[in-house]
Amino acid sequence: MDPARLVTEIQGVRAAFPDLDFLAPQGVLRVPVDHDGAVRLRLQVPGQTYFHLHAIEVAADDENWRSHASWRSSSAWTGTTGTAAAALFEADGHHDAAFHTELETAPWVEVSFDRPVGIRHVTVHNVTSPNASRARGMQMLVAGADGSWQKVYDGRARVQLLRSVLAQQALYRLHPVSDETADLAAIVVDMGVGAYKRASNALQHLPWITDAERAAVRGAVNHGILGARSLEWTIHGVKRSFRYWSEDEKRNYVGTAVEVAHRLRQLTPHVCFGFGAVLAVVRDGDLIPHDDDLDLIVAFEPHEAATLAQANQRISAFLSSAGYTATGRHLAHRQVARPGQGKKLDVFVGIFEGDTISWYPGTRGSLHRETMFPTSEGPMLGHACPLPRNPLQYLETVYGPGWRNPDPAFRHQWSGAGYEDIAGEQATGQ
Repeated sequence: MDPARLVTEIQGVRAAFPDLDFLAPQGVLRVPVDHDGAVRLRLQVPGQTYFHLHAIEVAADDENWRSHASWRSSSAWTGTTGTAAAALFEADGHHDAAFHTELETAPWVEVSFDRPVGIRHVTVHNVTSPNASRARGMQMLVAGADGSWQKVYDGRARVQLLRSVLAQQALYRLHPVSDETADLAAIVVDMGVGAYKRASNALQHLPWITDAERAAVRGAVNHGILGARSLEWTIHGVKRSFRYWSEDEKRNYVGTAVEVAHRLRQLTPHVCFGFGAVLAVVRDGDLIPHDDDLDLIVAFEPHEAATLAQANQRISAFLSSAGYTATGRHLAHRQVARPGQGKKLDVFVGIFEGDTISWYPGTRGSLHRETMFPTSEGPMLGHACPLPRNPLQYLETVYGPGWRNPDPAFRHQWSGAGYEDIAGEQATGQ
């Protein structure tokens, strides 16, 4: 498999199907309509999914069309601007999703006009988050006064056409065995149409591909498709990695992590940055470009929490009372944020066992109390970040002697082995 050739093939596909970039965060889709007497405009997504959009712009012959337009949707309607219909038509508004349905078989939103309107084109603005991919397969329909529907855009048909085109192009010749190249083409299609989890799982379980080739495929898709969407296919899946964050976004996020760490010290003094967050401070002095979140690590004495489940419960109760959300049922951590602030932190819990401690997914008992506490500090993006007492020793223990060299393919082992007796009653795994 030639990675450079794969990039070329993927870029060719993207150029032939530019409308699929609508599935990017803040993606825009402009659909010609040219209907002289529209009374209803409907957007729908077939298949079990949620449906949310930022805004819809209607280019109509009547400049006052909004004054006789109303809307309804298949289920819930949410948005930071309230439930006013105006949010749906504010392309430059500060809201994210003007509406957001519940999980449904075929969610939709519909705009009705109390008199026929000449519509020339409709521009649809996707939401700002990676959940923009939920609009894949979106269809747009217009109905006239006689009640008949005209389908003016069919995202599902575009996906089917893309699969057909790839079946005939050189992408299938990138590997000598046709069944295997068909698998690879399906992964590229799924990435192109926003089926990120399915594509990630498929690549991970391809039997004929090496780890180096997996990395090459991820890199080719990043260059050919996802980079233009400000997304990156990492070992964690498709994320808006830090390389696409603004400096203000990064500073604010680091500030939130420091704030949460300081707040947790009211619960226990044993709190600091952990895992990749320590790498970011010590090695890079900035957020790691291919990473997408920050980690805190918290330690409890056995009399404070006998199991990881109890430790997580203490974290959740304490932070909830302080106005944060703490969600998840993972063995290792809770995901913490302030309501409405979006990006979460991972807060990992560990329990002292004499002079040793560990945080899953690290090896149990691999770290010593004197390595970790009392904490030290390091600067990053204008903040004094709490670190392990000996951050260099910590990094070598967790990542090995090569920790100074960035490794986007590094993966922790999430088996849960070795923690069974202190896990407690909660879900295991990542």
